Amino acid sequence: SSSSGEFNALTISQANNSSGNESRIRFKRTTDAGSDREVAAIVADRVGGNDTALVFETNTDGSDGAVERVRITQDGNVGIGLDTPTMNSTGIAAHVHSGTSSTAAALRLTNADSGSGASDGFLVTLWNDDNAYVYNYENTNLIFATNSTERMRIDSSGNLLVGNSTFGAED
Repeated sequence: SSSSGEFNALTISQANNSSGNESRIRFKRTTDAGSDREVAAIVADRVGGNDTALVFETNTDGSDGAVERVRITQDGNVGIGLDTPTMNSTGIAAHVHSGTSSTAAALRLTNADSGSGASDGFLVTLWNDDNAYVYNYENTNLIFATNSTERMRIDSSGNLLVGNSTFGAED
């Protein structure tokens, strides 16, 4: 339906108000055999009471039905690769999960200066050997700070500096 007034909108609604019902935008394509397949969807998922999550689904194998990839919960938390992002008392807002044992769960940060390739930017990962890694792929420092003050750095030459920001400096 459409509306007029202060806001113009396209509205998709679900008449059934019970939990588990959803409103969905489906993206379909026709296969070589002529059948329609849902390849992506944006879903307003009713999860109980008045709580609703926004879900993004995609399909890469050509079968019918997209699979959940990203969920934004009613609290604004983001789950990538899982539908129940686990938060703790620190208020983490994003949870990245790899669903297979042979794939790392990782967060890569890049910008226009670093580039966007596999060997660019900053990477935090839990590799498939269960070791945690922090990578700065750039020829720059890795700086650790608390209370808005630098406390330690690993400079681009690999020197560990604690309480100093330059190699060879005194406390």
